[in-house]
Amino acid sequence: MLLLLQLALSAASLMRLQVLVVPMTALLPLGVVAAGVLELATGIPYATFATAWDSLSGAQRGVVGTVVVLLAIVVFLAIGSGIVAFLTYEPR
Repeated sequence: MLLLLQLALSAASLMRLQVLVVPMTALLPLGVVAAGVLELATGIPYATFATAWDSLSGAQRGVVGTVVVLLAIVVFLAIGSGIVAFLTYEPR
């Protein structure tokens, strides 16, 4: 009985792992596109950004990374709310 329970738990954790791994690998093309957009928008090669990022200390990476994530959230919320406002607008 204990062996059956362990097999069921390991199968469930394997299913959970597959569910997490597949969507993360599906995002890989998005990362490549994001790097390309970064290069196009700034005119600076991605390798230069990577070198500059690597030269930052851990605290600086934490602050810059947090600011970038917060800005991305604000931009996505602004775009999303604009889309929702556009789609739900009813002229009077």
